[in-house]
Amino acid sequence: MSVFTSTNDVMVSDYTDGEFVRVTADINTALHTLGYLRINMYNDLSGNSVALDSSGNPITDRTISSIRYIYPTTDESGNAVDGLIRITFDDGTTLDNEDWNNTRYAYVLSGLESEGLKYFT
Repeated sequence: MSVFTSTNDVMVSDYTDGEFVRVTADINTALHTLGYLRINMYNDLSGNSVALDSSGNPITDRTISSIRYIYPTTDESGNAVDGLIRITFDDGTTLDNEDWNNTRYAYVLSGLESEGLKYFT
C-alpha cells in the first residue's frame, strides 16, 4: 500500500455541463480530508455486485491515480458524442462511464464517513 500525505491545495473542478456533481464533491472532500482517493464501486445500489475495471479486476478499496472527463461533442459526421468520465487506478487499469449512463454504477469512497452507496452522478 502506498503512503499518502494530506493536502489542501488539490481540487477537482466542477464540470461546466453539470455532470458528475455528487462524485466530484465527494472526491474533493476526500482529497482535502485524507489526501488520497480510494473507492469501492458496484453495479447498483444494493452493493451485491462489485464493478470491474478494464482488466476484469474488482473495484474494491482501489486507489485512484487520475480522473479525466471528456465533454460531449459532435463528430465529423455531425453525430452527437456523449461525454465520458475515465477513472485510472494506480495499477493503470481504468473504468469509463458515459454521461447518459451515469447511474450505471454506485460508489463509496474509503476513509470517509459513509452515507451508504450513492449513484456515480
